[in-house]
This record gives sequence, C-alpha cells and structure tokens, in this order.
Amino acid sequence: MHKDEWKVYDNGHQEWDYAEFGYRYDSWERFYRGIYTKPRYEGRQELLEFARPENIIITNIGVNHKVLANIGTEKQEEMRCAEWIIREYHQRGADELPLGKICFTKKIAQFRL
Repeated sequence: MHKDEWKVYDNGHQEWDYAEFGYRYDSWERFYRGIYTKPRYEGRQELLEFARPENIIITNIGVNHKVLANIGTEKQEEMRCAEWIIREYHQRGADELPLGKICFTKKIAQFRL
C-alpha cells in the first residue's frame, strides 16, 4: 500500500497505523471491507516497524447497508468510520463486534516477524 493510504488511530493509550482495502475470498460472491492495523507501541515502548504485530479486520460494516439498517443515522455514520471499528475490535478483545449475528467481522491473521 502506498504511504498516502495509511492513517493513524489514537485512543489516548495506544496508536495504530491502519489502511483500508477491499477483500474477497475465492468462494465469496462479494467484497468485504478490510482494515489492516499495526500498533505503534507496546505499553510505553515504541515498536520498530518490523517488530509490530499485525492484524487484519474483515467486516461488512460500510459495504452492506442492511447491517446498520435498524440503527439511527447519526450512529450509523459513527459506526462506518474505520476508527470506530478498530476501537471496538481492540476494546472487546474478541473476533466479533457488538452487533452479534448481523455483523461479520473476523480476525484473519495475527503474526510477528
């Protein structure tokens, strides 16, 4: 990914570099939203670029309008933001966001070099 595609999300305790992309597995009929994240710190220690754990979040939030259909317009806008998805993903420490069955979000890979 080009360096201009990267953004930074800061929750006040941690910063993540992230980039968004479209993802489709061979057997899937449509694309899903992918968010690639790398934390900048471990505790208070800044991580070198090659030593950062990496995550890929795959979700249908923002690409399938039915997912947020029963939620108010203002909340929908908030939930479509990549920063909201990253925050909720890391806050829960789980593979699913709070929407439960209507939300497809899966941690595809996590690895360290």
